[in-house]
Amino acid sequence: MAVEPILRVSGLTRRFGGVVAVDQLAFALTPNRIWGLIGPNGSGKTTLFNLLSGVLRPDSGTIELFGRDVTGWPSHRINALGLGRTFQLTRLFRQMTVYENLLVAARQADAAAARARADELLAFVGLTPLRDEYAGNLSYGQQKLLELMRLLMTEPRLILLDEPFAGVNPVMENRLIGLIHELLARGVTFLITDHEMRLILTLCERVLVLDYGKLIAEGEPAAIQRDERVIAAYLGRRRTDATPEPAP
Repeated sequence: MAVEPILRVSGLTRRFGGVVAVDQLAFALTPNRIWGLIGPNGSGKTTLFNLLSGVLRPDSGTIELFGRDVTGWPSHRINALGLGRTFQLTRLFRQMTVYENLLVAARQADAAAARARADELLAFVGLTPLRDEYAGNLSYGQQKLLELMRLLMTEPRLILLDEPFAGVNPVMENRLIGLIHELLARGVTFLITDHEMRLILTLCERVLVLDYGKLIAEGEPAAIQRDERVIAAYLGRRRTDATPEPAP
């Protein structure tokens, strides 16, 4: 039986003046997978995330989320439907405690239920000892964890992670990977973009590749590494090279 996509994009386009940042994109994400999104700088990855999460409105095209047309919806409505995203730079309330940062994002109407959820998430990532610490005093890796936990307070079913591994040490990197796998087992689907191509190709089951706002390839990591279009675009090689080598 075919699995219905949880996200379907068709003809998605966004321009900034004369620059077409996202150009007629069409793809679909099936659930219970870790998807990757790669491409050179300026290829449209962050613009796509902003369109999917309601930060930007498309000039044309449609976005269907969990079977509903959400094209042009504002961020809070898209989040309420079950899509959450992080940003390249953490956006925490630095003068609020770890615990307070979680509570402000709570979807639970009952205060006791919100506190219980916050306690559960702090224990889940091992931040309980830091619950009363100001967010601005955390290490950058801990801030990344807190941002992910704050997102989980909204109970998303699809999470867009924008550069989750940027600026974190290898220990925190492995910790984040472990959490992603645990959340996947709980039914959360991921779309991840990161400049650490090694991580994307080992962590993700399928990868989308953008270049100049267009989708130039989609497939399993092994196939993506051999794709001549990806080698030419992402690694900066010329298409006229005689024998492109696979990406490392």
